[in-house]
Amino acid sequence: MSNKTKILVVDDEPVNLEIMNEIFEEEVELISADSGEQGIEMAQESLPDIILLDVGMPGMDGYEVCKELKDDFSTSEIPIIFVSARDSVEERLRGYEVGGDDYITKPFDNDELQAKVSIALKARQAHSELQTQVSDVMGTAMEAMTNLGELGVVMRFLDDSISCSTFDELVEKLFEALQSFGLSTTFQIRAGGEVMNWASNGEVKPLEVQLLDRLKTEGRFFDFGQRTVVNFDLVSLLIKDMPIDEPMKNGRMRDNLPQLLNGAEARIKTIMAEQELAKRQEALERLMKMTQEAVEEIDQRFEMHKQESEKIINQLIQEMDASFLSIDVTESQEKYLLNLLDTNKKKIMSLYD
Repeated sequence: MSNKTKILVVDDEPVNLEIMNEIFEEEVELISADSGEQGIEMAQESLPDIILLDVGMPGMDGYEVCKELKDDFSTSEIPIIFVSARDSVEERLRGYEVGGDDYITKPFDNDELQAKVSIALKARQAHSELQTQVSDVMGTAMEAMTNLGELGVVMRFLDDSISCSTFDELVEKLFEALQSFGLSTTFQIRAGGEVMNWASNGEVKPLEVQLLDRLKTEGRFFDFGQRTVVNFDLVSLLIKDMPIDEPMKNGRMRDNLPQLLNGAEARIKTIMAEQELAKRQEALERLMKMTQEAVEEIDQRFEMHKQESEKIINQLIQEMDASFLSIDVTESQEKYLLNLLDTNKKKIMSLYD
């Protein structure tokens, strides 16, 4: 394949074509057309590096040819230099209006023509390089915007996870984030001696559970085909459709997924601690209720014992008072004994109080 510059000359005068051949000789690949219509057809087929276009031709003139080529996406970037015997300002302005890149009048100087062709080709090369740079910059910008969007998904999940008080709520938020990435997944939590599994499509397949059980100790990432398992101490995630055909997206997923799972595991630990604390609180409340009931029962028994004691002492006083009639004691002795009993009764009642 030739690496020579390809120049299309569109001119209805054969003499001009011969002159062009003499000027450029073996330096370029020169192709020609003798009418505007043929020039358009050859430009679209061969896509030359530059077009030298006569203005005055039968049928379509050079301005019409230039406008049609510039309106065609496939040929719009090809530089066009008008080569014409018309030298007025109006003609040059018209050539500029239809998209021409330069204008040279006949008869032309060979060196001038070569210089103009060289300048046009360099300008096209610079434009092509600039477009490539712009495309690269746009690609980088789009990649950065995508990264920011995916990072936003991670941050939103971490923020939403704080309000989750159950594993089901947390898994729902996690699946929302994973679906934003376009991933189909199965998720496993190992907590409190229990293994729990969820699937983003609602159907947990036994084989997927077996794989998660077997691969949970196989490192952070375990890849097999288009599937990947991501492991943490308490959780494992099976991704069924990793974008392995899109290296950049695949790399971003391998960066973002551990952040999601790390946040999920941290929240799981918190939920477990909260659940354990709730159990202890519930047990403490039951204990406090039992203690309150026991204290109330003891208080009732204590009051009953007090009343029984007072009753027994009163009965003792009455019996002693009645027995004084059959015992040979003086009135002062009787009075003393009764006062003694009454005083000790008060001491006993005071002790109960």
